[in-house]
Amino acid sequence: MDFVDIYTSFAVVIIALMWLYISWIILLVGAQASFYAQHPEYIRAGYRQISVGHELRERIALGLMVLVARAFRSPSQPSMNTNEIAARMNVPGILVSPIKQRLIANGVLATLDKDILVPARDPATISLAEILQAVRGPISSDSYQDGTWPQPVRTLFSEINLATRSQLQERNLYDLLEAESGTDPT
Repeated sequence: MDFVDIYTSFAVVIIALMWLYISWIILLVGAQASFYAQHPEYIRAGYRQISVGHELRERIALGLMVLVARAFRSPSQPSMNTNEIAARMNVPGILVSPIKQRLIANGVLATLDKDILVPARDPATISLAEILQAVRGPISSDSYQDGTWPQPVRTLFSEINLATRSQLQERNLYDLLEAESGTDPT
């Protein structure tokens, strides 16, 4: 056997591995392009954090909890995971996940196997004020908790929180579900 024959067999193996690698790259890039063509809501510009307003966060939190409570209340409705809830609300799942984590940290939401979302306790005991506070208030996993604010700012936020609690403390998730069955908000 000649040295050329030996090295040729090594070259064939190396070329085959390179061909396999390039084929997989083409397949994976094509799959990713196909996914983003079908779901453009997941496209982000770089690694910047998605910026959304507080009203949208509160709507997502209340919508998420209403959908979870509806599935909990009605055995005919299947329980949903984060992506299914995001699809029902027509928002990207990447917006729902941090809000879900805040609700879990505040003890109003729990997860089961396969990211199935359920109320952490009876929805009749979860007030709307508690849900909004979960989204608005600080939690232990926040990287920055609080600053030193001027007295007028502290007073104003105390008044805002008191007004929110006084208006929504007595209303719970089932109240929203009953209001939904009475009138169509859309």
